[in-house]
Amino acid sequence: FDWSSLYQTGVREVYFMGDMPEFTGEAPASVTVYRSDKSDTWSSYPAEVLSILNYSKGKFSFNYCLIDDSIMVTKWVKGAELDIPAAINVNGTEYPVKVIGCNAFEKSSVTHVRIPDSIEQIQTRAFYQCSSLEQIMWGQSPSVKILADECFRACLKLRSSTETIPEGVGFIGFEAFRDCHMFRTLVIPNTVSDIRGGAFYNCTSLADVTLSNALKSIPERCFGYCSSLDGVIIPDSVTEIRENAFYRCSVLRSINTNNAETVGNSAFYDCQNLENVTLGKGLKTIGNESLGHNLMLTNVYAYCGQPQGFASCGMSESATLYANYDVAANWSAPHQVLEKEDDLRKSFEAATMPYVVGSMILIIILLGVLTWRYRSKYLV
Repeated sequence: FDWSSLYQTGVREVYFMGDMPEFTGEAPASVTVYRSDKSDTWSSYPAEVLSILNYSKGKFSFNYCLIDDSIMVTKWVKGAELDIPAAINVNGTEYPVKVIGCNAFEKSSVTHVRIPDSIEQIQTRAFYQCSSLEQIMWGQSPSVKILADECFRACLKLRSSTETIPEGVGFIGFEAFRDCHMFRTLVIPNTVSDIRGGAFYNCTSLADVTLSNALKSIPERCFGYCSSLDGVIIPDSVTEIRENAFYRCSVLRSINTNNAETVGNSAFYDCQNLENVTLGKGLKTIGNESLGHNLMLTNVYAYCGQPQGFASCGMSESATLYANYDVAANWSAPHQVLEKEDDLRKSFEAATMPYVVGSMILIIILLGVLTWRYRSKYLV
């Protein structure tokens, strides 16, 4: 473990639940080191000792420790269906259960987990590779704020719902839900302001996503290889779509960058069914191959001046670029002009008027012929 990784991070506490690792450097003076009382490899290292206790109810059981008057779940022991309590009695005192710790249920055989309203954090790899986990059940008023790195990664059977990420969550970590192949519909609540790279990478059944309107950035590889994602609305708040964000979303048909100022390299690369792309008025930079290998791309509508990097964005030669009338002069790439609505109406009227007049004359002639035949038959 390299202590330098914590320098200038603001981390104040580090918990080691297993044997003492090999350390590089010295722990920052501001960091308190805790270690489990279940390991005897720490005798030579100064660390605060955590007493690991056990909670059992019915067929399930887990270990936990008491930290600063609250409880952290540390390790699964047994049971497929877990009902984590909101509080645990320790020596006659009730303490709230606030944290599901790092690797607590990693690779366990849990199938259903009920998470109480008291939980505030689900830490790194808490449910990593729980390949039998099917459902997460939250309380009526969840308090969880942090879903840390890889916390539910590779939960292959985990089903999504509008409550998968509860209201109140602010942070979704690196690859937090990567490889959750049963996700279909997902609502990311408006409390979420920070999502890290690959959070929903390779969620191959994910078809519909509602993004938080508090997001500033869609991170790298966020929805890469989401091969069932057929539509997504970029919120007004997003100013950056990072590299590979929608890489190989093979059924995505249209995208509007909206207020994004930057689109990263390969952001929409190899979206095989992508037909229409709208470049919002704020776009300033577009990355290499961001529209590359999109063989079905037909129309690109630009409401911005030509962004830096457009020449290498990989737009198909068979696609047509339409630049809005008010920015068309800023484009050097071959394009057609999207006229103002009034101009479009006038152009349409001018183009169709001869056909309208011709149709009216033809109708008058036909009416005249029919009238003459009627008179000839009945009035003679």
